[in-house]
Amino acid sequence: MSCTFPSKQGEPWLNLAELEVKGAQHDQPGAPDPPGVVLIRISGGTSEILVRRPAGVAARAHLKGWASEFIFADQIFSDVGNNVWLQNSGFDPTASYYDIEVASSTSTVTITSG
Repeated sequence: MSCTFPSKQGEPWLNLAELEVKGAQHDQPGAPDPPGVVLIRISGGTSEILVRRPAGVAARAHLKGWASEFIFADQIFSDVGNNVWLQNSGFDPTASYYDIEVASSTSTVTITSG
């Protein structure tokens, strides 16, 4: 699955308040600049998850399941899971950000920007 959200005259075509993905072979949600806090919840079995957020937009991630490899903000963690929380350096919970929850187990989770 691939989700892209093009801009039209600098404005998102989709005002994303929440995105939920349930099981797929290959997940690659891409997202526009958030209007506030945006929840992305991924559940169901999948082998690889890639979430690409806009550069300069903060993210917080909650891994509820297990992952053989978890890549967040260019840091690589191996064999992690069961209630792991990560966030960008300089994360500000009062600013706009992506709140990403991975509620299932997977081989590889990558959360990056750009």
